[in-house]
Amino acid sequence: LEDMKEIAPILAAKLDFLDVSLGNFGEYMSGALTVSPMAIPLGSFVYLASEIKEVVSIPVITVGRISDPVQAEKILADGHADLVGMTRALICDPELPNKARDGRFDEIVPCINCCRCISGVDSPPIYCSVNARVGREAEHPHEKVADEKKKVLVVGSGPGGMEAARITSLRGHEVTLCEQNTRLGGALLIACITNKRLVPLLNYMKRTVNQHPIEVKLNTVFTPSMVRTLKPDVVILATGGISSNLHMPVERSDIVLERSDFQRVFRGQPMQSGGFIRKTVSYTAALFIKYFYSPSIIRWLIRFGFPFGKRVVISSGNFAGCELADTLNERSKKVTIVEESARIGYDIELTHRWVFLDRLRKAGTRMIKKAKITQIKENGVEIEMSGSQEFIEADTVVNMGITSNNELVQELDRLVPEIYNVGDSAEPGKIMEAIASGFLTGHRI
Repeated sequence: LEDMKEIAPILAAKLDFLDVSLGNFGEYMSGALTVSPMAIPLGSFVYLASEIKEVVSIPVITVGRISDPVQAEKILADGHADLVGMTRALICDPELPNKARDGRFDEIVPCINCCRCISGVDSPPIYCSVNARVGREAEHPHEKVADEKKKVLVVGSGPGGMEAARITSLRGHEVTLCEQNTRLGGALLIACITNKRLVPLLNYMKRTVNQHPIEVKLNTVFTPSMVRTLKPDVVILATGGISSNLHMPVERSDIVLERSDFQRVFRGQPMQSGGFIRKTVSYTAALFIKYFYSPSIIRWLIRFGFPFGKRVVISSGNFAGCELADTLNERSKKVTIVEESARIGYDIELTHRWVFLDRLRKAGTRMIKKAKITQIKENGVEIEMSGSQEFIEADTVVNMGITSNNELVQELDRLVPEIYNVGDSAEPGKIMEAIASGFLTGHRI
C-alpha cells in the first residue's frame, strides 16, 4: 500500500480515475487475494481505496466483497471512495441499482458470494446459484403467462420447491405449497446453521413466496390421499434427498447422525435412534427450533454435547462435509474427515477450496483420503485405507451421504396427469442445481 501511495499520484496525472483492487494469493485473512472468497468479510478492501483517495485528486473506485447497496452508500458517504464497483452482485441481480434507487431493497436477489459464476467463466454461459435466469435470458427473458391455467401442488419448500412455486405462480397457475415443517426453507434451514451467509437468501426466497398468490400449507405431511382430495393437474415433488445407506455393520446406531435425524428435529420431533437421554434432549431441541429458529443461537449451542459429541467423524470430504467440519471446529470439537476419493473438497470451487483446507488444517482437523468406514463400533469407527485397518474414537459419526428420492414419483404416477421431481429429490446437488431445476420446471408447466 505504501508503494502504491507513491505511484498513484504519478499515474493520476495521466488518468481519469483509479480502480483500486488487489491481487495475488496468500493468507486469506491478510487480504492478499485474487478473488475474495466467502470467508472474507464484506468491504474488507475499502481501506485500500480510502488511502489512495487521500493522495490523488481524480475519482477512486473501490471493489471487493461489496454486494449490499446500503453498504455501498455508506462507503461513499464516509468518503472512502467516489464510486463503488460490483461484479458478482450485479451478475446475481442486474437490476440491483434500479431496485436500490427505487427503494425496493427486499426485491434485490442476494449474492451469496459462492463464486459459481466465476468458476464457469471458461465455459460460457455464466450461471448464478440463486438467480437461475442468469445465462438463460434468451430462453426465459421473463415469465410468460401459460396458455392453460393449471392447479399445481408443490411438495417441499426447499430452494427448488420455493422457486418452482414462484415461477408457476408468475405464469398464472393456481399454486399450493405443502411443507411438513413449521416454516419454509427445507434444506436451507440446516444450511444456514453451518453457513450464516445463506440467511439473506433464505429470507429472500421466503419473501418471494409470500409476495405471490401461493397457498402455503405448513405442518402438513404429504400423502397420496391429498392428491385425491386437492385434485391437482400437476404435482412438483421437492422433498429433498434421503440419506444413503451406510452399507456396513453398525454396533451402536445412537452415535450416528443422519439427514433424517435433522429433518425430524426441524419438524419438532425427537430423533428415533439413541437412548432415553438423547431422545429427551432432541425433543427439547426440536421444540426450541420449532418455535424459535435462530441459526446463530443453534450454532452457539452446538459447542455443547448435542447433537454432536466432543469427537466427531464425518463420512465425506465433500463441500457439505468440509463446511460442517469448519463449523464444528469453531465449536471446539475434535473432527476427523474420512473421504473415499483422493481429494478433500473435491466439489468445492477453487476460490473457496484452499481457504476451507487452510482453515481445517489450522484447526487440527484430521483429513483422511482414499479411505472408507467399514464398521461403526461402540465408541468409534473402523476405517480401511491402503489395505490397512485403523480404529478412530468418536462420540458422533455423521453420515453425509445423500441420494435421490423417487419413491413418490412412482407412487403418484397413476394419480396425477403431470409429475415433476426437482432439487435433491431428483438429483443431489448444490443450491444452484436445486434452484435451477425449480426454475426450469416452472417454465415447462
